[in-house]
Amino acid sequence: MLNMDDLTDFQCLETALVYLKEFHRRTTVNALDNYSYREYSSNIQLKSYLPSIFKKPGRSGDDATAIKEGYEHIEQKSGTISAKTLTISNFPKGEFDKQADPARRAHLFKYDGLLLS
Repeated sequence: MLNMDDLTDFQCLETALVYLKEFHRRTTVNALDNYSYREYSSNIQLKSYLPSIFKKPGRSGDDATAIKEGYEHIEQKSGTISAKTLTISNFPKGEFDKQADPARRAHLFKYDGLLLS
């Protein structure tokens, strides 16, 4: 096991990048990409409910699928709250791009799963 106290700052960064590269090789998820990291982390939490959940790569289209459980198109939204307790009034707001466009609204209604985290 590495003793991080024995490493210079640069060696610590270099070691972290080696581990992140291995994580990417295993999962195909770029942990440095904020969206990918959040979606992947949310899917880990959902595995007990949707064992087949799979994060789809890329920035467009569906964020995930869980085919065996009947969810072909899953959209994921995430946000933060500053309060200690989640309530309706401080619930994070999910944003859906270009909803003034009828085609984009129609696409939204094709999702059969929505994840808010």
